[in-house]
Amino acid sequence: MAGSAHHQEYNTHSTLLTTYHYSAASNEGPIGVSHFHKNYEILIPTAGSTEVTVDGRAHTIRPGEAIMIHPFQIHRLHLSENARLWCSVFSAQVVGGLNAILLGNKPRDPVFHPSGHATEFFLREMRAHFSDWRAWQTLTKPQQLAAKAALYAVGCEYVAQVELLPDGKDGKAENLAADVARYISQNYKNDISLQDAARELGYSYQYLSKKFHDLFGLNFKSLLNQYRMERALRMLQETALPITQVAFESGFQSLRNFNHVCMETLGKSPSALRARGAK
Repeated sequence: MAGSAHHQEYNTHSTLLTTYHYSAASNEGPIGVSHFHKNYEILIPTAGSTEVTVDGRAHTIRPGEAIMIHPFQIHRLHLSENARLWCSVFSAQVVGGLNAILLGNKPRDPVFHPSGHATEFFLREMRAHFSDWRAWQTLTKPQQLAAKAALYAVGCEYVAQVELLPDGKDGKAENLAADVARYISQNYKNDISLQDAARELGYSYQYLSKKFHDLFGLNFKSLLNQYRMERALRMLQETALPITQVAFESGFQSLRNFNHVCMETLGKSPSALRARGAK
């Protein structure tokens, strides 16, 4: 999906909170694909407009607005020419009380309007404690508490403003997308196909094949490889595991396949990506 921005799911395995600051330049390159992850995500624009597509529904947000994305929701972003966007991806473990309210629910409309005070507090704390690729475990305990408070400040306004629906009440397409996302997250190490997913999830292959591209904007193998690459990228940049082991731990069936997908999706070799993470 050209012209959309993609943040990395690999942080959701071992890192409880990461924050990214996007600009229109983020629209270019391999990050521009539909994606999902296991964690929550808050998107707050600080300039321009950003189109956020969640489970196939497009929403445009501008300063003064925000979006909360729930685990396993399929989404993609596209920033306008002058747009700036703060994105925080965080585990349910960080906001246990908020998660207790949101668990098992999805919003009818994910767009909300956080107060100026909440937005200012959120952005101040994220700017103070995070920079590119800085992770939760690098923060001191007081910094972690401040980051939690910022998430709760915005999250509580989200709960107060949006209409939450139990999963399964907002349409079959959203359920199908979440089912496929969960299936991939649980089976990415295996040599799986769309036919395997259909059989395991109880959908006919013909139905799933027909709906898949509409929901995800890419084919099953591409989505699976994207998920594998995100996990591989985390290991390349955060561990000293041999590249061959990273390949197999990420679900790739061979080192050659890993190298090919890495170059195809990220434009760099695994060794080059490891060097980037070491900077």
